[in-house]
Amino acid sequence: MANFGFITALRFPLALLVVFIHAYNAPWQTVEGETLQRFATFFSHTVPAFSVPLFFAISGFLFFRRTPSLTPSLYGDKLRRRVHTLLIPYLVWNLIAFALYALKDMAAGSPLSLDISPDIFWGCKVRGSTGENLFGLPYVAATAPIQLQLWFVRDLLVLTLLAPLFSFLIRRMNWGALLLLGGIYYTHLWSNPGGLSFEGFWYFGLGAWCGIKHIDVAGLARRLFPLSLTLTLLTLLLSPSLIGSSLPPTLRLLVAEVYNYAAILTAIGLATRYAACRQTPPLLADSGFFLYASHTIVLFPLTTAAVSFGSAQGKAIQLLLFLTCPIVAVAICLTAFAFLTRYLPN
Repeated sequence: MANFGFITALRFPLALLVVFIHAYNAPWQTVEGETLQRFATFFSHTVPAFSVPLFFAISGFLFFRRTPSLTPSLYGDKLRRRVHTLLIPYLVWNLIAFALYALKDMAAGSPLSLDISPDIFWGCKVRGSTGENLFGLPYVAATAPIQLQLWFVRDLLVLTLLAPLFSFLIRRMNWGALLLLGGIYYTHLWSNPGGLSFEGFWYFGLGAWCGIKHIDVAGLARRLFPLSLTLTLLTLLLSPSLIGSSLPPTLRLLVAEVYNYAAILTAIGLATRYAACRQTPPLLADSGFFLYASHTIVLFPLTTAAVSFGSAQGKAIQLLLFLTCPIVAVAICLTAFAFLTRYLPN
C-alpha cells in the first residue's frame, strides 16, 4: 500500500491521452472519408476514453489516502494546498485562453466573441449533449470554462469542497456509498445542474473509497493484469470504430464501460511494473498539468494547418498528419515547460 510510484508514472501518459482526445477536432471532422473517421475516432475517442475517469479516481484516492479521519484542520490544510495546485493555475490558464481568443478576434478585426465575465471561469462552453434518463427525466448538457479541457479542474475543485460529504457517505455506508453514486451516474438521475456532470462524482468517489478503505490498488492491478489486459484488447476490438459498429446500442455502451474499467486496471498495472524497475524522468513527471492545460493552444493551430495541407492528399498522408499533430504539440509543450522551469522556476 505504501508504493504509490504508479501514480507518478501515470501522470504524463494520461495527459498525453487527453491530448489525443482533442486531436480529432472541428477541422479534421470536415475532412470526408470513412477511413479517416474510423481511424481518428479510435485514437481520439475510444483508446483515451478512460484517461479522465482515471484522473478523477486518482484525485479521490490521493485526497483520502493515509487519512484516518477528515478533521477540520486536516481538511483546511488540504484545501490550502489545492488553492496553489489547482485554483490559481485554473484561473491563470483561463485568463491566458481569454487573452488569446481576444487577440485572435482583434487581429481579424472582429468584436470579441466572448466578454470577460465570471462565466469564462465556469461554463461559457458546452460539453456533451442534452438527453433523457432511464425514467424519462431530462438532463442538460454539461459545460466547460473558456479553456475547454479545464472542466476537469473546475469539477475537481467542487469535489474537493465536497470531500467531507464523500468521507461521511463512505465511512457510514461503506459499499452503499458506491451503490448510491454508481446508481445516480448510470441512471443519469443527475441533471447536470450548473453544467456539472456526475462523471467526476462517481470516479472521484470510487478513488476516495479505495483510499479510505486502504485498498492496495497497485497490488489489485497486478493480480488482475492478465484479465484486465485481455478485456482491454477485446473491448477495443469490439469498439464501433473497428468491428463493433453493428452491435446494438445497449451492448456498445456495455462494451465501452467494460473497456473503461479494464483499461484503468491495465494502465495501473503497467505503471506499477514500470515504477518497480525505473524512475519517471522529472520532465515527464512534472509536466503533466502544464501539458493538460496548454496543449490546445498549440494543437488547434497545428490541426488547422495540417487539414489545410492534407485535405487534398491521399488517405495515408491524412492519417500520418492526424497522428503527427498531437505528437508535435506535445513536443512543443514539453520544450516550453523545460524552458519555463529553467528560466522562470517560480
